[in-house]
Amino acid sequence: MGLKREELWKLRLRDARTGIVESLQERTYSVHALEKLLFEKRIDWRLPGTLHTEFFLDYLVRTKLLVRTFFSLRDQNTHSSYQNELTLYVTPDVTPMETALAMRSGSYLSHLSAACVHGLTDIVPRVVYTNKEQAPKQQDGRTRSLTQDAIDSAFAKPSRVTAQIYTNEEYELVLISGQDTGKIDVVDISASDGRKYPTTSLERTLIDCTVRPLYAGGIHEVMNMYASARERLSIRRLRKLLDDLKFVYPYRQAIGFLLERTGYPAERLNLFEQPQLEFDFYLDYALSKRAYSTRWRLYYPEGM
Repeated sequence: MGLKREELWKLRLRDARTGIVESLQERTYSVHALEKLLFEKRIDWRLPGTLHTEFFLDYLVRTKLLVRTFFSLRDQNTHSSYQNELTLYVTPDVTPMETALAMRSGSYLSHLSAACVHGLTDIVPRVVYTNKEQAPKQQDGRTRSLTQDAIDSAFAKPSRVTAQIYTNEEYELVLISGQDTGKIDVVDISASDGRKYPTTSLERTLIDCTVRPLYAGGIHEVMNMYASARERLSIRRLRKLLDDLKFVYPYRQAIGFLLERTGYPAERLNLFEQPQLEFDFYLDYALSKRAYSTRWRLYYPEGM
């Protein structure tokens, strides 16, 4: 009497194990990627054409070659266009940062996660921040003019937060869709775990965290980052990069303030005072109690 179909599959998979192990070169896989791998290697591994993908995936998990991990959208609602659940297959030694980067091709570590890679914070986060830039937008020929009323109105409200926040039982992934910059100042950097990750540079990390303190542990933590970066930061490069990023809002006032408050050389701060400051600006959104810096024309949290 012949073997049952599933028993035959198990035997063939057992015989093919060496080849399967050698082919698993990545630490993270989507279901689609493993389906593709099975399709490409089925003949080399001498697996039956009847072997279906689900059995193959279960085999990888059952034999501990990969771990199946599920992520759910934190704030599920009927109006969201994002998938409510995502499944990844990962190696047992995968890091949360690798998992987060695998969610979207072309993404990179940013904000608090980039600050961790650079050693700018002592926070041990359970949240990983990645950025995947939006497609370039066609210019319509109009220039956006800035007014004090527009600034006041925008910063009176809480900061916008991405809806793409996924969680599992261990950590949370915040998937940001930032403006197109051509991935300026994104480089592969070795982290304390010995692995390399695509990450914003030291200077860009500080700029990004200044622009969105909510993604960086809060504005007080951002100020600590500037203090931690004092011996490594190139202020001239920071100023040039800020110009290259072409923000509408005058973030140089916020950066100049943070540099001043964390003890950077006074003679270098004039890089952020020129040209003359035109508007009052804000260090963070929705400030309930605030003080004002005359030098930087900047509102900041009272007591900071």
